[in-house]
Amino acid sequence: MQHPSELKISDFTYDLPQQHIALYPPALRGSSRLLREKDGAIYDHAFSELPELLAEGSILLCNNTKVVPARLYLYRQTGARVELLCLRPANEQEGWDKALQRTGSGAWVCMTGNAKRWGNDPLTLVGDGLFLQALKSPAIGEERYVEFHWKPEALSFGEILQRAGQMPIPPYLKREAEPIDRQRYQTHYARSSGSVAAPTAGLHFTPELWSRLDEKGIKRLEL
Repeated sequence: MQHPSELKISDFTYDLPQQHIALYPPALRGSSRLLREKDGAIYDHAFSELPELLAEGSILLCNNTKVVPARLYLYRQTGARVELLCLRPANEQEGWDKALQRTGSGAWVCMTGNAKRWGNDPLTLVGDGLFLQALKSPAIGEERYVEFHWKPEALSFGEILQRAGQMPIPPYLKREAEPIDRQRYQTHYARSSGSVAAPTAGLHFTPELWSRLDEKGIKRLEL
């Protein structure tokens, strides 16, 4: 086994044809396929078979963070569209909950798409009774601090994102986020806002599958 310091990005490079990427989840959660390796052999299963595959006494660690619609598209005066993905509050001591409750203004660390299109002028988004403005600061790699101001000032930033933001679905899907993603790009046990990417394996669990795991004595710990 390679030591972590010896790993290279090329070690994880493989061919994944676009036509083999599912653009949407299956109609029913839990009906996705599950690959299992045991004693050097590969077995094909349905995810719904998981309770039968896990040994009694096993423990599942579950990430219960809720994905925030943290992708925003704002515009320059020229009409150029710039994408901002809010990664975390600029004040790390403030935490997600307080930062999402801020009203009127707030600062976030953002990843910027189409960064070259953003000059020094403010970005704005107007519509649905909202006015949102973004002011840039120097970039730190692909990230930069962005100061947001909005009206109505009584709205929290969480409400701004719910009304103007989009779910940050993976870029390899090569499609815009749709209303269905607000429900399906979220685990059924998500509770605490604080993620910009879903804990992917958790998307396949259902309350019914949860119950079957309980019946088998499979314990769960939440993170």
